[in-house]
Amino acid sequence: MALPVVTSIDAPNSPAPVLRVVVANKHGENLVGMLHHAGSNKVVILCHGFVACKDDSIMIDLATALTKQGIGAFRFDFSGNGESEGEFHYGSYRKEADDLHSVVSYLHQEKYDVTAILGHRNSSQQRRKCGGSICLYLWRCSHGC
Repeated sequence: MALPVVTSIDAPNSPAPVLRVVVANKHGENLVGMLHHAGSNKVVILCHGFVACKDDSIMIDLATALTKQGIGAFRFDFSGNGESEGEFHYGSYRKEADDLHSVVSYLHQEKYDVTAILGHRNSSQQRRKCGGSICLYLWRCSHGC
C-alpha cells in the first residue's frame, strides 16, 4: 500500500516525489518504507545498518543522489526498527533476509526492476549485520528463495 507523503524533500525543487509504502512481511508485521520515484521503473533498495533506520541522513542523501541520476530508491526499516512493526532482536539476519525478500517481492509485484540492493554501516559490528542480511537473502534466493 503506497501513500503520498509531504516531506521536506518534496519541496518544489525536489528531484522526485516520495511515497510512504507499507509492506507486510511473512510474519504479518508491517514494514514501513519510502519510495523515491525517478520517472522509470528502475529502483535501488537501501538497507540501514544496526540500530539505525530509513530516516538517517545518509539514507535520505543516497536516495536523493540516486533519483537525481534517474534511478528510483526504496529505503525501509527492517522489522523492529524505526517505524516498522516487530520486536528488535540483535543479529536477526534470517528475519532481515525475510524482510528484504518481502520488499523485493512487493516491488516486483508493482512492476519495479530492482537493479541493486545497498547496505549501509558505520562500524565492523554493522558490517556483519547489514552485509550478513543481504548476503543471506541473496544466497537463499540463489537456492530457491
